[in-house]
Amino acid sequence: MKTFIIAWLERLRTSYWFVPSILAIGAVTLSFVTVHVDTTVNAKWVRATGWIWAGGPEGARTVLATIAGSTITVAGVVFSITIV
Repeated sequence: MKTFIIAWLERLRTSYWFVPSILAIGAVTLSFVTVHVDTTVNAKWVRATGWIWAGGPEGARTVLATIAGSTITVAGVVFSITIV
């Protein structure tokens, strides 16, 4: 019986879908946890803690614009290097 379980665990571990399925289950679990934390934590507590950023919509827009600009820059550089 012990050999059967060890062999089954080895086949499961070496399976092609083992790691992706574990990561998918972890992602779903993490999404539920973060939604629960988001609904239970109020805005006053977020503002009181200094390490959580609560910049509002304008700050989020600025961060997203910066990320988009840097992504376009990297894509342009990669395209240029590929052409050269």
